[in-house]
Amino acid sequence: MPLFCFVLGFGGSCFQKDVLNLVYLSEALNLPEVAAYWYQVIAMNEYQRRRFTNRIVNCLFNTVTDKKIALFGFAFKKNTGDTRYE
Repeated sequence: MPLFCFVLGFGGSCFQKDVLNLVYLSEALNLPEVAAYWYQVIAMNEYQRRRFTNRIVNCLFNTVTDKKIALFGFAFKKNTGDTRYE
């Protein structure tokens, strides 16, 4: 099994903002089913983030009091020189 085999969903504020714009446009064009679809993309991403957080807290005996937690991230865009560290 690879060390990093999970995905938390999409990250960054730009992609979420873009998806929410699709929701807005779909609603403005009176396409409620399409708007609901795109809104569920946001809802699923939030669920994945909560699920990950709950799993970490559970592994730490249901408390993060007096514990230090480090998360490292790296993102890249294929076929570009755009890389970001967090």
